Amino acid sequence: RAQSAIPASDFTVKVTGTVAMFHDLNRNSSSDLLDADRIGIPLMLFILLIVFRAPLAASLPLLVAMVSVTVSMAGLYLLSYWMPVTVFAQNVVSMIGLGVGIDYALFTLSRFRRALSLGVTPAEAALDASTAVGQAVIFSGMTVAIGFMSLFLVNARFLHALALAGAMVVTVCLAATLSLLPVLLS
Repeated sequence: RAQSAIPASDFTVKVTGTVAMFHDLNRNSSSDLLDADRIGIPLMLFILLIVFRAPLAASLPLLVAMVSVTVSMAGLYLLSYWMPVTVFAQNVVSMIGLGVGIDYALFTLSRFRRALSLGVTPAEAALDASTAVGQAVIFSGMTVAIGFMSLFLVNARFLHALALAGAMVVTVCLAATLSLLPVLLS
């Protein structure tokens, strides 16, 4: 009976509710994330080239950030087996990973270049840079990770995935900055 009913020409159907809202948000957020990466990464590389005036030095912070984002996205994939992970968690990983990864690498690189200017070997400069900025980077990273974990105080399950995503990417950034970057510098 419903199939045979012919609706009036001015008849429209609108889908509403939480599922429809999250579908639209996920679709729009996914495309925005891709647009932001397409524009943001080349822009960051350009700015880093201006700051360092050396392609290798400019690419290292971006490399640390990209490694951190990639590893954290893999972590989000594994996390999705235990809890719902929205595209907003991917946005958090991308934004925070690029920002924190580049930031922590810049601290290390500036100290590394200062040590090189004093005439030490690259291996000694990398060790000096890691030692000098390591505690500050760890303190900063743990502060940001704890801030993200405070989202567990809110009784909203989708925020829990954001909390884990933020804490995860900051922790991976710390590990990459304190292990991968000194190896690449030396």
